[in-house]
Amino acid sequence: MEQRVSLITLGALDVQKSTEFYEKMGWEKKEFDSDSISFFQLNGQLLGIYSFELLLEDSGRTGNIAGSGGISLGYNTRSEAEVAEILTAAEKAGGTITMKPSRKPWGSLTGYFADPDGHSWEVSWMEVLAPNDKGDVSW
Repeated sequence: MEQRVSLITLGALDVQKSTEFYEKMGWEKKEFDSDSISFFQLNGQLLGIYSFELLLEDSGRTGNIAGSGGISLGYNTRSEAEVAEILTAAEKAGGTITMKPSRKPWGSLTGYFADPDGHSWEVSWMEVLAPNDKGDVSW
């Protein structure tokens, strides 16, 4: 197996509401004819917003995995100021700030928000992990 992630799929209680959240964050939805899933092109990968019910069915799982908080998605910024800007935009779009920006022991400035389905996003600036012009991050 090659070391990469091709598609990140987030389960959504309301696909339309969650899709609109990411659109309000400035992301462009890919044209795809479905009410149960939407896609956003990322840097070399896709983000899918998929019905929780169908995600559970597709993955052979049962129960409720909504907002489990078991993982977080990371968004590295190009500047310290952008951390607060992204968190403010997320809150205005319908997200919830779960941690205001704070300095971490390893030098990053980091805050968190949750999208409408409770998925955690870490918004962080650290000089060594600042994205290049294409938005790619490497260590």
